[in-house]
Amino acid sequence: MLAACSLPGAGVNADGGLKLLYAPFALQNNKLPEYWLYVTPQRDTVPANRPQNQESAQDPAPSSSARPALFWDDVDGKIALGIAAYGTQNDAVELGRRTNIAILSTPFLSFDWQLRNGALPGDATLILGFRNQNADSWTETDFGVGLPGVDYVLQIPVGGTPDALPTATQPNTPAPAPTFWQTDYLDLATLHRRYWPKADPAGVKLVWIGIASRPQHTRAPGAVTYLSHILLSR
Repeated sequence: MLAACSLPGAGVNADGGLKLLYAPFALQNNKLPEYWLYVTPQRDTVPANRPQNQESAQDPAPSSSARPALFWDDVDGKIALGIAAYGTQNDAVELGRRTNIAILSTPFLSFDWQLRNGALPGDATLILGFRNQNADSWTETDFGVGLPGVDYVLQIPVGGTPDALPTATQPNTPAPAPTFWQTDYLDLATLHRRYWPKADPAGVKLVWIGIASRPQHTRAPGAVTYLSHILLSR
């Protein structure tokens, strides 16, 4: 009976935790690590990984044509995924990872972020996909093939909160947040109860963590959101 089956492990640690963006990996669509997938891939006309001689976060901002939508960088001694904030809707990218984590047993999500060179809250978004294991509508995607099916989706603007999108309207305005690493902490079980109070969280698992860019043509060409150390823990 399908409803009695469990979702695949999706690389979760034995203690139920999961660490993402602690080390760089290839960002090309055909070279992604296991469990990583593009919903919307970045264009192949630019290098997916940052060359060794590319400017660092402290160097002058490169032109938009030289910066890929996603790239790795060393920011204050920490490896981070850079998400370009300048561009059009056609430049939007979503990269994510399949997971299989019960939100009651591993409810805590934290991530480190910085906004640089005029990036604003919400230029990058975390996409959390939840699946109810008690649901009776199963497909092959629930068993590790392609993108997972989800029953609930929560979008978390990086640099903001799930309740408030950025309100700044002036083009190229630097983000009010200081340019040093900050950490957000979330309780997935509490968030799930808040947004879907009628759903029983006992059978709900987090099956997808996506990182989406929301590029704007009003941003400075060098505007970038940095993400690092996404951690799911008990």
